[in-house]
Amino acid sequence: MSQAFLRVYESGVVSGSLDEVWKLIGSFCNVPLWHPAVKESIIEEFQADNKIGSVRKITFYEGEPVRERLLAYDELNHSYTYTVVEGLPLENYISTIRLLPVTENNHTFVEWKSEFYCAPDNKEMLEGMAKGVYTSGIASLKRAFQK
Repeated sequence: MSQAFLRVYESGVVSGSLDEVWKLIGSFCNVPLWHPAVKESIIEEFQADNKIGSVRKITFYEGEPVRERLLAYDELNHSYTYTVVEGLPLENYISTIRLLPVTENNHTFVEWKSEFYCAPDNKEMLEGMAKGVYTSGIASLKRAFQK
């Protein structure tokens, strides 16, 4: 059976400065500090946080745990890229979270995007899930930096 290809993209502007927002989300492991759906995140096998190749296990308040591997980490450009190793019915999932400065008012542009393949029967469910995770994460960041 052929696979469906999906691209998911969500973005928003957060009232905090680039450095403030990066301080909160810049750790690959600290997702529970800013994402309302994530109950726990641990780096497996005592690997260092933010080290390329490290694997985190994410436990959600609802649903099964997901394991993700860090593929790229760029502190200078405020981004990281990861892939799903286990826990979701998809293949070749690549996701990037990136921050950019909004120089006009010292706010931060947040973008979260992914590409992946899945069975056509799972396309709507996985697209909705990814959009929901990204939008709720960005909304949580907006609330954290409301002025």
